[in-house]
Amino acid sequence: MKGTTDPEEVSNHSPVVELLDAIYKLMQAEAPEPEVEEGDSVVAADLDADTVLADHEVALKQLVPAPPEGTSTDELQEHLIALQKKVKQFSKFVPMSNTARSLALKLEATAVAGTALRKFHHAVLVYDSKVLGEASSHAHVRIPPFQAAHLKTVVQAWIQARGKKSGDEDELGIVLVLDGFRPGLESSIGAAFVGPDGKNLQKNRVLFSVKYTEESLLSRKQLQRGLLQQVEACHCFTTDGLALRRKLRLFNDKESNMASMLGEFALPKHEDLWRVAPDVKKEMIGCKILTGGANPNKVPKPVFGDGKEPVSWHCQAETFFAEVTHSFYAGVILHATETDGSCAVHCVKHQIPYVGIALTQKHADLLQAQVLTRLWHDSLDDKSPIYNASLANLLAGSEKKKNEGQKKTPKKTRSRRGGADATGDESTAEPKAKSKPKRTKDDANTTTADTEPQPKKKTKKTKSKKGAQEPDDAEIIAQLKMLEARDGDGDEEDQGEGEE
Repeated sequence: MKGTTDPEEVSNHSPVVELLDAIYKLMQAEAPEPEVEEGDSVVAADLDADTVLADHEVALKQLVPAPPEGTSTDELQEHLIALQKKVKQFSKFVPMSNTARSLALKLEATAVAGTALRKFHHAVLVYDSKVLGEASSHAHVRIPPFQAAHLKTVVQAWIQARGKKSGDEDELGIVLVLDGFRPGLESSIGAAFVGPDGKNLQKNRVLFSVKYTEESLLSRKQLQRGLLQQVEACHCFTTDGLALRRKLRLFNDKESNMASMLGEFALPKHEDLWRVAPDVKKEMIGCKILTGGANPNKVPKPVFGDGKEPVSWHCQAETFFAEVTHSFYAGVILHATETDGSCAVHCVKHQIPYVGIALTQKHADLLQAQVLTRLWHDSLDDKSPIYNASLANLLAGSEKKKNEGQKKTPKKTRSRRGGADATGDESTAEPKAKSKPKRTKDDANTTTADTEPQPKKKTKKTKSKKGAQEPDDAEIIAQLKMLEARDGDGDEEDQGEGEE
């Protein structure tokens, strides 16, 4: 402590660090409870038009503007409360802190420190450098500069918060750092892995590649010159090397998690991203990150009809986080650069403990409402793992019953007379086939006896155009005998017709 004048280094050594922890816990115990419970994202169903919601709140009328006729809002509210409880159970957002120790104290009260990992599962830290803040100029095409100090703070807080409390001897776990399509950051990224004591951490690096589809990348660009870079480097850091159980990729059943390529993933379009008003965005992300030099790609910024802007122009796809949690056996995940809540949405769906570090407190509050809103809509999708059939049927309401009633028609039965259906509608009745004239016994005798017998000739049976065989004499005689037995004696008129 005598060899340094840096306040941060002094505060990270004993006995100062223990004293600061004790002071912080006393302050938390004496602090008054907030009027609104943190994370409460549900308000009354009968929301007035003049009511102003808090950043973390979601109104039922926002999710269901016009409930079907006869649908109880109390039942919808119950479904919303149940979903909100699930969100609070598996997700948590904390704002970024200036020091590693203060951030670690926030993380100690989350699943990062309290989750006991199952066998073969790991604690995973995801750090996406291209979505950390926003560039000061041409943010829609420029990626903000890499912030080594920010990564160093996150790594130190991650290690201090986990410690021995998590029950995992490997405090570093798995740390994934995306370089934002900027090769050559290996040394800068590696230098950020410094422990709370100021010493370099023992680490092992494995390089992965993340591939994105060409179509999705071009959809985010208004101008493209030359070759399109589809692959982003993902630096994976562990203490003693990456040890994973082999299994197939989630979106590619021809490759396993032992391969170095992840993807390919389709990035969402700018118009599909979470957008907010410019003044709200400015308050959410805080100060922009200064960029130097002229921008070679001078293209106009996309303008949307509602006047809003994406929270980040470079948001990651939800499928990427699905592959990460699947391939790396994530038992708990910390997203250190959360922007639009895609990682939280996936983790809540699959019940994976999640913690996200937001840029500001306002960003964290708005993320709670955004995640709950997205999960509400996902619960109405029958392909989603959180599909709620009861809620979907409730929102369908009387319209579904009406459609089912139209499909049900009276069952038609064939009448014994005339062939009409039982409803009396004769227009649908099939016409009665004309009966053939009855053949009498004398008619049969005239056909067989009065004709001179012809010697039987052996002829080849030929097939008709339709493919059926012509009947021979024996079959004809058999048919006539059947008619004779069925019809019996006929009248004189039939007999005359037979003689002719």
